[in-house]
This record gives sequence, structure tokens and C-alpha cells, in this order.
Amino acid sequence: MTENKYDVFICFKHSTEDGQITEDSLLAEQLYDYLKGRGFSVFFSNRELEFLGVSQYNDIINKALEASRFLIAVGCSRRHLESKWVQYEWSSFQNEIRSDTKQNGELYVLYKGMNPKDLPYALRQHQAFNAAEDGAFQKIGNYIENALKRRRASVEANIAAPESAPIIATLPQIQLPTVKVPPPDYVPQQDIAPKPANVLPPPDYPSPTSSDVPIAQMLAKGNFLMPAVAVALAACIVIAITLALILRTGSEQDGSNVSMQPDATAPTSALSPSLSPTPPHSTVPSPSLTPSSSLPPSPSQTSSARTVGVGETMPFAGYNWIVLEVIDGMALLLSEIIIDEMAYHDNWEEITWEHSSLRQWLNGDYYNSFAAEDRDRIAETGITNADNPWFGTPGGNLTTDRIFLLSLEEVVRYLGDSGQLGNQDHPDNEQWGFQDSFSSARVARDAAGADSWWWLRSPGYYSVGAAYVDHDGYLHINGYSAINDSGGVRPALWLNL
Repeated sequence: MTENKYDVFICFKHSTEDGQITEDSLLAEQLYDYLKGRGFSVFFSNRELEFLGVSQYNDIINKALEASRFLIAVGCSRRHLESKWVQYEWSSFQNEIRSDTKQNGELYVLYKGMNPKDLPYALRQHQAFNAAEDGAFQKIGNYIENALKRRRASVEANIAAPESAPIIATLPQIQLPTVKVPPPDYVPQQDIAPKPANVLPPPDYPSPTSSDVPIAQMLAKGNFLMPAVAVALAACIVIAITLALILRTGSEQDGSNVSMQPDATAPTSALSPSLSPTPPHSTVPSPSLTPSSSLPPSPSQTSSARTVGVGETMPFAGYNWIVLEVIDGMALLLSEIIIDEMAYHDNWEEITWEHSSLRQWLNGDYYNSFAAEDRDRIAETGITNADNPWFGTPGGNLTTDRIFLLSLEEVVRYLGDSGQLGNQDHPDNEQWGFQDSFSSARVARDAAGADSWWWLRSPGYYSVGAAYVDHDGYLHINGYSAINDSGGVRPALWLNL
């Protein structure tokens, strides 16, 4: 199964709550027979699972989704298209397209007995075919066939280079300028322009030391000699030395102690408040990120000289970090770039942040990769894992972490809040997330500089997925399948300054 590559995945609701076969299932089967007749490789669960078995149904479905180039969502009612597993299949496939994981993936809709305006909002963005119209199956087949042909032609064009036409033959003819060759007896001169006779210092002028070379060179290359300048400089040095001796003598006579330390009552620059501009997000401390009582010693006792401001970028342990918040000598840091790509969780199962494999990695292998002195500065933090704010999916128990991911609430708090996360006025779950004026602030790049999507710790629409930020800053509240191993990791931590 895992080695098969499907052209098409057919997504549909098989039966009603009382066990009756749906019209969607019958329509999907007709489409399956037609596409198979045209030679396409099609995943249709009613047929495929007969041969593959259903002991690992979820795993089979996910691998088929991953292996397919096209998905066709078949539905005779909006309610069926929004049923739990049907919606999971097409929304997961759609997310793969949006994140460029399926760079050539395409999603179509085949509907019957409904107005296309009644399709779920997310599906209305894709090509839809009315099964009641003549030739609907043929149109879908043609779309798929043409897309596959374009893909094959593109691959062949990139691989095969014409042998009969050398590359240089395609370059434009460029008229090169005529180069004058010097005569054989030509002797190059060190300096083209003659030097004025008065540019050299007088014979009794002292030779410059290594530290004086730049000044000496400037004098030697000038248009005229200015001995008065040298005299003035020497005079200034003599005066400075004289004043220093006078001040020292007076101090010793008075018995006074001239201290180079500032007034003890005046704050030092290292302890001055940051003057960085106020960011567009709130800097009110997050109740879900309250440092625990097991923190290392107070920063005022360990490193009072460090100071950072909100919105600044600071280096720490070989990474650059964005300062999101500063409280009582501690700073909340977010990795400036995506440090790695991996799954939120290794297994296909209902999962929360508490038991995720990504949390274990961050607080295990990743944390232990830091130097001992750096680990000592990372504070243990009490984490509240809230339910999904739109869909109510459970967020799980409180956790204590040293390194963690941001939540949906923290992303908008620190990277810009347009108020849309708190707006739950989206009937029938038409809206799966949002873009706003702060989307660009949420964009993250990997080490190569490419925009990429990154995980959040909040649950998605289902407990088998997690919320994430897309490569263009779109905030996906519905989430992504937790086993997707292309998710970016952007760690956060509280650091003792």
C-alpha cells in the first residue's frame, strides 16, 4: 500500500447515522468506475479497503491522501461534505496544497442536488462540477488527464536537453570593444601624475611610527606641505600632558580621591529601561506563561548587566531570538527562524501537547544540546494548554516546560492581534482560519531563507492535529495532521537575563 501512487483520491460520506448507504457513496462509485475505465489509478475506500483490510483504517487513509495527486470531494449535501471524516480528508489535502507540500496537487468538487453557493466556503475556492449536467465525469477526466500531461511535459523538459543545439549557439552575439595592446618597449609607471616638488617632509622631520603611518601618508600625498599642522599637533600633545600632570599633582596635594565610577545614586546605562518602540501587540504578561516557582536564582543576583527590549533580536546559544516580553529580569524569546522540520507527533492518534513527541524532543534532545551554562539560564515554565478557541477541541493538562511552542492566543498577543481570533461568528465552520494585517509578522523562514509553515501547540479541529501558521502568515485554527513531518519547529522559552 505504501508503495502505491494514486492519481486520484475520492472523498465522500459512505453511510448515514442509521447505517444507510448515502447517495454520495453511489455517485462516488460511478465516478470511480469511470476514472478506472480511463486508466487512472484511483483510491476509493469502498473498493481498496476490501483488499487492504481495515485493521489500520486511519493509517491507510492518510497514506493514500499523501500518495495522491488529485482529490475529488463528492457530496450531495453540505452536511455530508462537512461530516467529520469527509471534512478531515479534503481539508488535510487542501492544507497540503497551501503549504506547497503538494506543489502540483489539485482539488475538485463533484456535487449533486445542491446549489454550488451552498458548498462549504473552503471548497468554493476550487473547481466544481455538477453531476446532473451531461459530461460531468468526462470533464473531470479531461482535467486530470491534461494536468498529468502538463506535469510530464514539464519534467521531461527539465530533464532532456537538446543535443543538436549547443547552448552557446543560443547566446546573443555581443560586440566586444577593441582593446589597445601597448608596444613591446612599454614600461608601466608607478604613478601617472607627477608629484609636486614640495610634498615631502623636511629632512629633519621624524620618521613616523606604525601608528602614525596614515597621517604620514596623508602628508606625503597632499598637494602642499603644511608644517604648521605638525607643529599644532605637537603643541596640543604637550598641552594635554601638562594639564594631566597639573590635575594629578593637585589631587595628590588635596588628598582627594578622583573616582572613575559614576554616582552610586544614578542608574547605570546597563540598568536603564529599554527605549525600543512599543510593538503592535500587547505586552501584558500571559497567564498561561507564568514562570514556575522552580526558576533558577533571580536575574538580579546572576546577571544584572544584561538588558533587552521587546521587539529586539538577541543572540543566545548559537541562535537568534526575538524578544516578545520582558518581566522581572526574564525575557520570553521566540526563535527567529525555523530550526527544524518534524511531525507534531509520531503516531496517528488523538494527542495533546502534553504527550506529543515534539514536546518530548524540545525538552529532551534539543534542550540537552545547549551548553550547561545556557541550560541553567532557561527557566522552567508553567504552561496552560487551552482548548481550541473556535472548535473547542481539548487542549489537555497543564505542563511544565523549559522549551515550548506558542499557542494560538500567544501568537496574536505577541505578533499582532486584529481581533479575529476572538470572533467566533463563522456559521457552519465555513472559516478555518484567517489572514489579517499582521500576517507578515507571522511569516517565518528556514535556515535557507525560504518561507515555511510552523507548528503551534494548540489543538486543531480534531485531536489528531495541531494548529499552525502557514508560509504566508495565514493562521490555521483548524490545524494540520499531527503526523505531517514537514512542519516547522520554532521554539520559545523564558530566559533569565
